[in-house]
Amino acid sequence: MPGGRSLRDLFTVRPETIIGIGGIQNYSYPKLSEVELMHTVRFFPIGNADSCLIQLSNGRRALFDFADMRDPDNEDDRRCDLEKELRGCLEDDDEIDVVAFTHLDTDHCKRAKEVFHLEHADKYQGDGRIKIRTMWVPAAAILEEGVTGQARTLARRSPT
Repeated sequence: MPGGRSLRDLFTVRPETIIGIGGIQNYSYPKLSEVELMHTVRFFPIGNADSCLIQLSNGRRALFDFADMRDPDNEDDRRCDLEKELRGCLEDDDEIDVVAFTHLDTDHCKRAKEVFHLEHADKYQGDGRIKIRTMWVPAAAILEEGVTGQARTLARRSPT
């Protein structure tokens, strides 16, 4: 295995990964092209928020929530740079199969409109954005009135 790690080391979900802020900040994940593919689930250390990437053995990927909560101006902020981590997982690809937003609170969709290519508005396209083949949002995001901020953008309403 690359770097002398076993498959068990590469694909074991450790408790510190699940809680988010642990001793893994500098852990170097292998590129998926370096290992024999199997289904993987990667939890990102983003503090009191949620985001995980599932990659199937056929290469398809689904991201559940995207909350880039890190404060780049705070050197003590140990949360990961979620955009950088996700781009590293995608390697040279600029597209992801599914992005599912379980609900539209900030801790589940922060910075999504800056990172992803959104078909419904020109201002959220181009500039190296990650394209989404299929986006899932809860029905409430589409049906409810008064949805604002990031949630409004993801609900496919015209931006104001």
